[in-house]
Amino acid sequence: MRDPLIALGTAIRLIFILLAAPPVIADDPRMNAAEAATLPTWCLVFNQTGRLLPQDTKNPELAAKLAAFQRSGCSGHHHYCWALAWANRGYFRQESDRTPADFYYGRGIANLEYVLGNSQSTCSLIPEMHTKAGEWETLRGHPKEAEERFRKAIGIKPTHIQAYIGLCDLFESLGNNDSAIATLQIGIKANPTSSALKKKLARLQARISGKTAAP
Repeated sequence: MRDPLIALGTAIRLIFILLAAPPVIADDPRMNAAEAATLPTWCLVFNQTGRLLPQDTKNPELAAKLAAFQRSGCSGHHHYCWALAWANRGYFRQESDRTPADFYYGRGIANLEYVLGNSQSTCSLIPEMHTKAGEWETLRGHPKEAEERFRKAIGIKPTHIQAYIGLCDLFESLGNNDSAIATLQIGIKANPTSSALKKKLARLQARISGKTAAP
């Protein structure tokens, strides 16, 4: 017969373990039609459980897009769509919404982590996911984590323009104009034809010098 004190001690330890365990938050935002309309078209081929909707898989363009993700090593990539939906609630949060924007961005990042944790390192969505996470960490006021995400994206895909823009914006927000300029210059070197990076650099340099940049 088991000692009741030992059994009680075991039960108490289990309770502490359960209370300390982080909640599973890579979940479905259960978006409405208006929210779904803001997502990439390929996101709309999934239902709320992440299963493909048969009527949409007949679309050759969408089918090719999904097949390309899968061939590159992506798995569970419907969570990327859910991440965008969660983050959009932070972007477009109404004053009447009592939920902090930080909560929504955190849910978005958790869904990105789900895809990252279930995909191969070759998944074509990874640079974009790290960039999105960097943008959301910036909005959450986590500059160190944001910089790490942007640098991961650039390290994986040096031509990923949006990662340079996000990192530049982060440095600007911190008042580090030299690093912001250097980031854009590195980005332009990797993307010599990028008008977005060149215009951003010109505007930044003009702002610093007090001049007006050409449109």
